[in-house]
Amino acid sequence: MKFIDVKSRMNRKFLIAKRILSLSKTIEDKNKQLKYRKMSANILNCHQLVDVAVCKHCGHEYFQSATTCKNKFCPICARKRSNKYLSLLLPIFENFVNQGYYINMLNLTIKNTTSLEEGVTKIYSAWREMTHNNHLSAEIFKNMFIGGVRNFEITMNIKDNTCHPHFHLLVIKKRYSKDFDNLRCLWDEATKKVFNTTEKVGSVYITSVKDKNNKSTSYFKDKTSIMNGCLEVIKYITKFDDDTENKETRSIFEFYPDDKLIELIDVTNKMRALSTFGVMYGYQKELDKISPDEDEHTLAHRICKWCERSDFEFYHELIYKISQLEDF
Repeated sequence: MKFIDVKSRMNRKFLIAKRILSLSKTIEDKNKQLKYRKMSANILNCHQLVDVAVCKHCGHEYFQSATTCKNKFCPICARKRSNKYLSLLLPIFENFVNQGYYINMLNLTIKNTTSLEEGVTKIYSAWREMTHNNHLSAEIFKNMFIGGVRNFEITMNIKDNTCHPHFHLLVIKKRYSKDFDNLRCLWDEATKKVFNTTEKVGSVYITSVKDKNNKSTSYFKDKTSIMNGCLEVIKYITKFDDDTENKETRSIFEFYPDDKLIELIDVTNKMRALSTFGVMYGYQKELDKISPDEDEHTLAHRICKWCERSDFEFYHELIYKISQLEDF
């Protein structure tokens, strides 16, 4: 992640740390209160200390890495982790495409719930019902999609104070086919069962990965469009800028009410960011190991832009003392 990207997210990071600290003051449980204070301090100190790599030959300095908090609500760590997800997933999906497979993007939703915990429980139960518990449904789903990657995302409707949990998926298909009707039936059946109702409580959106610069064109074998699909799926568990009600760009930590933010932090604390299934299942361990941390000692692959040497040493520096620092 480029140094300038780190700097640009500092203000948002400070805002999030400050809000989490203020949330701690509303919590009566002492252990939970301490947990929130530690979380706030970790986010506050994230990327405050950076590693500067210095070329031993010409003395040119570069931004190498920085201390990280690894918190999923830290905008810097979340971005760095997403970049690493992309670097792992993109060549995998490209390889499938080169073998003649197709890529689709899915969006599975349920009706809004007043309780985030209820929404999380319902949507995951519906997923298991569709892909595992109902054997006929699971067989149909596997015939449509041989595998893929799934990400859970949460947004909130401020107007009625409800949560909107949904899944983004990037799926692999052996052949091109129109799956909307079949998938809608499977998801309707699964969501109605977990909500114990005959009314419609779930919806489906399915599309070929598209070129965002030319939305009238659908691609199945284009590197850029596959990358766009990956980026959509590997987004943060909740958007950091998401005031759709007022059509403004504001952090959720500015306008989400205290009770919803606390619920969001507690419910998503140990949730897995990305999940795999089918032929992609073997990559789950690699995804779980991905961390925003950089190996500060690994400089062997770096090349100085000025003298083209690869012999470096590094030192630590506070980020606010550095006005301009070049990236490798």
